[in-house]
Amino acid sequence: MNINLHNLEAINKVLPERAIFNQNQLRKLKTCSRWLREIQESSEFKQLEYCPDVTLGDAIQAVNELLNEQNHCDCGRETR
Repeated sequence: MNINLHNLEAINKVLPERAIFNQNQLRKLKTCSRWLREIQESSEFKQLEYCPDVTLGDAIQAVNELLNEQNHCDCGRETR
């Protein structure tokens, strides 16, 4: 799979400046991240001879970036 950097830049421009998730969505993202790490670190997964174009590490990084963006947005919010 070829990833065109120009396409990624275009996608990034389309995404909203700030990601704001509700508590349920945040909980699910955190659970996803934990499960992906557990799978990646399991002995069963390490035995697989599997080389996908996008790895579990890529998925973990993407989820963590979403969570970090949310944390960044939360820090910038004014409290009332």
